[in-house]
Amino acid sequence: MLFRSGPDAWRRAGCHLATGHMGLTLHWMQQEGVLPTGTALSIMEFVTARLAGIRPVTEPTCAAASGLFDVHARTWNAAAIERLALPAGLFPEVREAATVVGRVGPAAAARVGIRPGVPVTAPLGDQQAGFVGSVADRRRSAHLNVGTGAQVSAFVDAGD
Repeated sequence: MLFRSGPDAWRRAGCHLATGHMGLTLHWMQQEGVLPTGTALSIMEFVTARLAGIRPVTEPTCAAASGLFDVHARTWNAAAIERLALPAGLFPEVREAATVVGRVGPAAAARVGIRPGVPVTAPLGDQQAGFVGSVADRRRSAHLNVGTGAQVSAFVDAGD
């Protein structure tokens, strides 16, 4: 089944849903009968959950990379998820960047060599973290990253 949700679907998702996006990968797994139970997440959500001893959470820009997030409503796109025949409970809670979601527990602290109780925030992607850490004024700066790929990032206020 080809996924179509109208010519403006990409405006809600912030991207065109394409092969390689988490959404279509999960749909393929569902169609092949190999979709595991649990929560769909990336390595950053996994590490965050393990450090803090919490259920996995994600952040809006990370969720948007799935192709199934409504960037305007800042929530999972229930219609797109249903259209792909995916269980709604497959997706983690979305928390804003820099939100403290827990603290490093004693066992995790011992494993990674940091002290217990260090705050753990919602995970942030590498490009987003690079932007935050590299620009002096997020509203008047752009960030260019050139390596094996290339990205240009600029801050956009939610009302824009």
